[in-house]
Amino acid sequence: MVEALIGDLQAADLLHLDETPWCESGRLCWLWVALSSISVVFFIGPRTKERLLQVISTAFVGWLVTDGYGAYRWYDHRQRGLAHLIRKALALSQAVDAEARQLGQWLLEEMRELIHALSTAGHDDPDDPGTRRLQQVALLATASEHPKLKALAKEILNRLVVKYR
Repeated sequence: MVEALIGDLQAADLLHLDETPWCESGRLCWLWVALSSISVVFFIGPRTKERLLQVISTAFVGWLVTDGYGAYRWYDHRQRGLAHLIRKALALSQAVDAEARQLGQWLLEEMRELIHALSTAGHDDPDDPGTRRLQQVALLATASEHPKLKALAKEILNRLVVKYR
């Protein structure tokens, strides 16, 4: 059964993959989830590229939607999930630091506008004004001294570069 489910994942056109900390018997592990349109697989294991390759081997040729974990960066057809970035921008929009709060709110608004534009158009366009605005705000935020704002801005820029390289 496990081999059949992994075969379903590897045959998918689009696969969402994420991992979260999992403590088992006092030992830190990772709970992984791989989700396609027809299968969901959960597994517990180390947070390593080798573990990832047990599920996503060279047999997988579709699009992979992930967070920013570095083990995913080797895969060319990867799209960063916006939910992780939006959650971080939302937290920054409530920061005590005024600059972080203002730029976090601006990043959040631009990401929401971009999602709306993409859903209305039905496709992505690297030349979309919303994409360019988000990139410009992220570039502004990279100059911040606030470490979480700066990190989010770099993640957004990395996502835009990965998506449209």
